[in-house]
Amino acid sequence: MENEKVVFKLNEPHQGFTIIELVIVLFIAGALVTIIIPPFFKQTPDKKLFIFSRQVASDLKLAQQMAIANNWKFALKINDDLSYKIVKCSSRMGNCGKEKEVIKNFPPKSCYPSDLICNISDFLELDKGTYPKCFEFNPDGWSSGGKIRIKIKAIYSSHINGREIIVSPIRGRLRIERYFE
Repeated sequence: MENEKVVFKLNEPHQGFTIIELVIVLFIAGALVTIIIPPFFKQTPDKKLFIFSRQVASDLKLAQQMAIANNWKFALKINDDLSYKIVKCSSRMGNCGKEKEVIKNFPPKSCYPSDLICNISDFLELDKGTYPKCFEFNPDGWSSGGKIRIKIKAIYSSHINGREIIVSPIRGRLRIERYFE
């Protein structure tokens, strides 16, 4: 028994898959993936609301950080069509009525029509609960405070839902909350 050799016979059928079987399975799997995956990447109004509210909060934080870093007053001014700009104020500590320079415009002047940022006002709008339209940040990081309420337009949603970006007065802390009407 110890000296027996294992011999494989070439004429016996081997277990496994042929190349044709593998190609067919890969073709079917690829077809299923192309049908199932795309709906997950669709830009729904809810997704646009989430992305845009995070963008605004990020730019509010940028304005606050620039005020601290440059030891000058900065502001974020928002318009009814959801465009906004970050500006350096003309005076170091006074009212930000006049702009010394524009730091950032949103949406940018050059963008593709298919981009989220170019057609945001087609899906979203400012709610009447937004006040003020100008958020100011002092060199010490303190802010004027207020909130921005962004909601999905009624034609895209059966229920009114939105996001509220709250800037606390004095300390300038930011938070984003959902709201429903």
